[in-house]
Amino acid sequence: MGVPEQLRRLDEDLATGRVDAESYRRRRDELLAARLPAPPTPADDLDDSELDAADRELGLEDDTTAAHTRAATTTPDARHGVRAAPPPARPNGSR
Repeated sequence: MGVPEQLRRLDEDLATGRVDAESYRRRRDELLAARLPAPPTPADDLDDSELDAADRELGLEDDTTAAHTRAATTTPDARHGVRAAPPPARPNGSR
């Protein structure tokens, strides 16, 4: 039996007093909800490093995150020890 037929029978049950108003509303809402498509699941295709890079590019990282990022992006230099990577470029017009 399809949902329209179930709704029709539920209406009849309410009209004849076989179900009370509260049960009718609960069952009707369940039937109608079953007709709705499942909500889409969000695609999380970015890993944390890509999200961090996007935050840096937009200037959204805080001082603690920036310090951790600089520490993680240092590169060894045979003659001068450890050299920090240059700070990320800021978008035009930002300070």
